[in-house]
Amino acid sequence: HKKRTKSVNNEDTRKLLDKILLERWPFLGEKQQLLAGKMAFDLGLEEYKAQNYVKAQYYFSTLKKKKIKSYYQDLMLCLVSWKQGQKNAALERMKELFNKRSQDRYILINLGLMFQGLNNKLQGYRFLLLGIGKLKKSQGSYLTSEIYEQAEELRETGLIGEALELYKMVAEEIDSYDLWKKLGLLEYGQEDIAKALQFLKRARKIRPQSETIPKLLGRLHDDLLKKADKLRAGQPLKAAEQLELALRILRPPETLLIASQVYELLGNKKRAFELTQESRLTRQRLAEEEIEQRRNDFFEEGKESYKARDYNSAIRCFEQSFSIKADKDTFMFLATIYKNLNRKKALGGLQHQWQVHLRLQERIKLAEE
Repeated sequence: HKKRTKSVNNEDTRKLLDKILLERWPFLGEKQQLLAGKMAFDLGLEEYKAQNYVKAQYYFSTLKKKKIKSYYQDLMLCLVSWKQGQKNAALERMKELFNKRSQDRYILINLGLMFQGLNNKLQGYRFLLLGIGKLKKSQGSYLTSEIYEQAEELRETGLIGEALELYKMVAEEIDSYDLWKKLGLLEYGQEDIAKALQFLKRARKIRPQSETIPKLLGRLHDDLLKKADKLRAGQPLKAAEQLELALRILRPPETLLIASQVYELLGNKKRAFELTQESRLTRQRLAEEEIEQRRNDFFEEGKESYKARDYNSAIRCFEQSFSIKADKDTFMFLATIYKNLNRKKALGGLQHQWQVHLRLQERIKLAEE
């Protein structure tokens, strides 16, 4: 705990914080509440070090009641309970924390000490050894922030392999978009494409709306394609491996077709046929999506023109949309405009087209049944 915070053992600070927690809390903004929460956690640590366990429990439990999250407040509540003699309850709570964060050094070490305190030496040694192993890997650092700083220093000095090990330790405890992205880029630099892909996908899972990750994955796919192209003539098997990795990232019809040709060279007719078929179906799907996008663009433009009462432009857009695909919404817009403008001939033609479309859909449905 000495590393965790400088001493805040100041009576004025305590009085001010107690007043905030008891009276002023509802009037604080979010940032002020976070700052007060940090102060409360630090004061709780000070009270714990001074063996004032009732007061320490007050600060840690108040944090929980106020719904201010601190990574180690549950751990500290366990330790306070242990010190107050509630040893079995504290152990059970610590085991629950271990089930949630099994790679955490603090939890491993303290769980080992608790088992030893209850004369379960075997379990105690087991968890202590696990914790010591984590400390060894983290080069003696306890705090996640310190491990991250060490990883940064190692990366900057070019010791990428060592930095990667420390970054992975931090990632085991903190599920961070930036951290997974960094791991992905470092593994990409080390040419471990499989791991780079794994880490970049973890980053995308945390932030699906990110525009950066799809670009990085696209670069990864293209690099694998270039490697496969160089290997294709002399080492088709290795080329196939690179292409399979590329297809784990993206499956455009061009890559599928290239992979199919490589498998033809290898004499794997079945795999070649599967990839050719997928390439054909993918091209067909993409073409359909492009057509649907054009139809939708015409439809949306028609709606805007309709709102602006530019009915001639609206008719032009809706007719284009309807010619691509006859759908009910477009039909209703066109029918309304024709009726309002008294275009009886156009309305009659539209209604005829719609009836033909409905009959055709009914025949298709019956044929499928």
